[in-house]
Amino acid sequence: MTRILVSPTARAARAGDDLVLLHLERGRYSTLNETGALLWERIEDGATLGELRDALVEAFEVDEEPAWRDVVELVGELEAEGLIVLEE
Repeated sequence: MTRILVSPTARAARAGDDLVLLHLERGRYSTLNETGALLWERIEDGATLGELRDALVEAFEVDEEPAWRDVVELVGELEAEGLIVLEE
């Protein structure tokens, strides 16, 4: 099972409903909307990809397929930005 870990160089802070992420080494900021913020908080809690999908389905009453696509897209973006690390 793939584990999703927050990078030790990432910091997060709430800004209203949004979440601001900072990559300490790159000095780059990213902003996540309410949906992304929910997923980030679940990642911090050690959620799996399936648990992230389930969180979206429950919180926003969406179908599993679009929730899954959103999870895969966001996780890919966060990994590309160096904000999370995926471990097998």
